[in-house]
Amino acid sequence: MSQAWTVGFWLGVAFVGMLVGMLAGIVPAWAGYRRRQPALGIAGFGACCIAGAVGNAVTAVPVSLFFAWLISKRARRAATSDAAPNTSPQSPAGSPRLTYAGLGAAGLNDGWRYAASGMCIAYMWFIVGVTLAGGLAFLSPPGVSPYWTLAAVLSAHVPMLLGVALAVGRFHRRSLMTLVNTVGRVRWAKAARALGIWAAIIAALSAVELVLRPGHAVYTLELSKWLPFALFAFPLLVLQSAAEEFLFRGYLFQSLSVATRRRAVVILASSLLFAAVHIPASLAIAVYYVGFGVFLTWVVVRDQGLEAAIGIHVGHNVMAMLFIPSVDDFALLADLPAVFRATVPNDAFSLAQLGLAMLVFTGLYFGLGKRAHMARPVGERVFSTTVSGT
Repeated sequence: MSQAWTVGFWLGVAFVGMLVGMLAGIVPAWAGYRRRQPALGIAGFGACCIAGAVGNAVTAVPVSLFFAWLISKRARRAATSDAAPNTSPQSPAGSPRLTYAGLGAAGLNDGWRYAASGMCIAYMWFIVGVTLAGGLAFLSPPGVSPYWTLAAVLSAHVPMLLGVALAVGRFHRRSLMTLVNTVGRVRWAKAARALGIWAAIIAALSAVELVLRPGHAVYTLELSKWLPFALFAFPLLVLQSAAEEFLFRGYLFQSLSVATRRRAVVILASSLLFAAVHIPASLAIAVYYVGFGVFLTWVVVRDQGLEAAIGIHVGHNVMAMLFIPSVDDFALLADLPAVFRATVPNDAFSLAQLGLAMLVFTGLYFGLGKRAHMARPVGERVFSTTVSGT
């Protein structure tokens, strides 16, 4: 009886895995039909079913992505009369300038490519990334080290960023720089200015809150512990913030902009997904994340690039983790060194603080005689508006 139950259990697991493999196999089957490679499409579907039965999504998704890539490669070889995709940042003379949202169209945009890209990013983030984070947590040395804890928590963003790069480069056949801006070079000064302004605003508003609500936070600074930890944490927070911006305000925003011209729908949808992955603990925190996502997307549209949004995101995370973390927002990181620690968080005050910070930032970053950074200087490069290929 026990042996029969065990056999039945594993047959059930294999059956569920095969169903997952069938879902993953839709992508190469679809790609094979669209790219006139039906044999490879059928082979990919079958291989995904077998891989799913063996290892569920862990093996089915890589097999699906491999066959999708192989089909695309074979189709490009067959279409020798078509030119390769032009992903150069230099545009031909007289070509119109693309907006940041329009850069999503500067590549190959078949439906199956978005399906494959979505699987690639999700696999790299939620399977590879979570496995990496769990492995680091499992291998942590005796005693809780703040360095090891932070590295484990943020390590999942490395595979996620790699997944975005693979999706853009291998499936959409365009440069990763098309996710950065319309210029073709990184504008470091914008990121630094945005980071400094946002951090200064949050610091000032936090100081006001300490005066108005003196019991909501306690002073916990131990400089000998905090300073080396801050130097260690800062580059990790930059990586984490940049990875999320490349995904939500970069790839996702541009992809949704290809699907619909309704800007409000694009901004709201990307912001809702941004809030969802942060798993808010309450409705007020969910509103906070949605509002923050909407603001970051608006900054990207206004500034025609990701740099300022990355700077804001880094400044936000640095202040929220190293200076005055909340016991609700960073429960997993409760023992990390910080200047203050909020013990009595107030959601209403946090929402008001965010709204005021957004208004002040808009005035300081985009106003006060800084309109010049909105215009493209004469001779500055822009991305090509046309892409050919298969």
